[in-house]
Amino acid sequence: MRFAVLMLGIFVATVMAQAQEPYCDYGTEGDGGCEANGQATYCCIPDESDRDAYPIKRKISVLSANMSGSSQCTAPGGKVKDAGRIGCGPR
Repeated sequence: MRFAVLMLGIFVATVMAQAQEPYCDYGTEGDGGCEANGQATYCCIPDESDRDAYPIKRKISVLSANMSGSSQCTAPGGKVKDAGRIGCGPR
C-alpha cells in the first residue's frame, strides 16, 4: 500500500512538472467521477515512452479510479501492465 501511495505521489509530481500534460489514450473505463464533472476518463503515462498506446498529450485536472477503485491502468496495446494512471481531462 505504501509503495502504491509513493508511486501515485511520484506520478502526480511528474504530471505537475510537465504542466499536467501527460500522454494518454483515447479514453478508459472509470468510476464515473470524471463524467459527473463534465470531463472524460483517460489512462495516462508521464512521458512519451509508449506513444503507440498513449498517443495524445492531455491536460489532466485530477487523478481518478476505475470501478474497482484502482488508479492504475493499461491502455489497449500498452507495453507495460498497469504503467498508466487514470485521470480526468477535457473531452
